[in-house]
Amino acid sequence: MNNVIIIGTGNIGKRHLQALYRSDLEFEIVVYDVFKESLSSVSQFCIDNKLDSARVTPVESFDKLLGFINGDSVVIVATTATDRINTLEPVIIRKPKAIIVEKPIVQVEADYYYIQSIAESNQVPVYVNFIAHAQHFYREIYQNVKDAKEFSFYTNMPNWGMSTVGVHQFELFFWLFGIKEYEVVFSEVSSVYEQKRKGFYDLAGSIVLSDKKGNIAVFRNHTVPSFPSIQIITEDYLYTVHESQNMLIKIGPDKKPVVTDLNVRFVSTYINEIVDYVFNNEFDKVYLPTIADSFLAHKLLFDYISQHVKTPLNIT
Repeated sequence: MNNVIIIGTGNIGKRHLQALYRSDLEFEIVVYDVFKESLSSVSQFCIDNKLDSARVTPVESFDKLLGFINGDSVVIVATTATDRINTLEPVIIRKPKAIIVEKPIVQVEADYYYIQSIAESNQVPVYVNFIAHAQHFYREIYQNVKDAKEFSFYTNMPNWGMSTVGVHQFELFFWLFGIKEYEVVFSEVSSVYEQKRKGFYDLAGSIVLSDKKGNIAVFRNHTVPSFPSIQIITEDYLYTVHESQNMLIKIGPDKKPVVTDLNVRFVSTYINEIVDYVFNNEFDKVYLPTIADSFLAHKLLFDYISQHVKTPLNIT
């Protein structure tokens, strides 16, 4: 029988779990977390959200968990990036049907290359949960800007962190415009700070990129709360995205501004679609990027950190 394995039952892992109950397919659900308190909290989470906890099998040993993974498994890795290579490697070797992993996948570029390499050699699809690909409004924007010859991209983020949220914006820019090469025109770090999750760190600062034609992207991440926005400009379109305000302002070829609600989707409302596509062998419908697709966004993050921070940074 098909099964879905969730590794990591913190807040994000629980949202993945919640999404699985939206599926009409039959499959077993197996969950694991290295922290026993987090694992034991799954039962109460199911009760609180009116989910059938009898469908969920908690496993306390990672070695035992590996025994559940086979060619009929979808594995969701929702742990922190710390030491994630030691989670992903034995999972990939078990050759599941697919893996969905949170970003950043790992903390250094060498580990990324290694995971990508063994995933390819074992023919295991690894999808990265960059949430923009699940948003209908970004997919519409993609269709309208992907062939643009001239474009610019600006983000203004509050104190959300370059490794936590900034990497999402990097990947969004590379995806929308099909960027394969870039030059870092300018970058700076204004602060390295501890996240709310103790022991994990992030960066605030700015990055300016350019492609060979002079098109630019500017990523700004502040140390204090600010009004977040993303602006996407081409010859024919101007989009201003305010996700926190659920608002999109679009100016198209007719030059008339149109304001619409975004209806932002969250992990708990779409991961079931990815799982269903995989179990139905409809891999062409999986809209999350692969580990290969996501490399450039991770490389930009790794290079940014290594240039400005001289000691290893525990990002999540």
